[in-house]
Amino acid sequence: SMGSASTALYQIINKQVNITTPKVKITTLREIKDGFKYPNIILDVEYVSGITGRNILIMQTKDAAVIANLMMGGDGQVETTELSEIEVSA
Repeated sequence: SMGSASTALYQIINKQVNITTPKVKITTLREIKDGFKYPNIILDVEYVSGITGRNILIMQTKDAAVIANLMMGGDGQVETTELSEIEVSA
């Protein structure tokens, strides 16, 4: 649930988290890629048991940089939106 996701992210970054209700839509990967104008980072999880499908989380690279910074004990202030390997793995 979104409440659980919000709580989990709060515990990781120790900051207030607001998550809006996701939109569910049947689409193509091409339509998804064409819909974003900014640099983004994509987390693609494919289900291997139970149901068939995948879950894709897309966020702007600048937001991912802030979250990675907070996860690594920073203050959330980032000078660049380029992510290092360790920040991507966070």
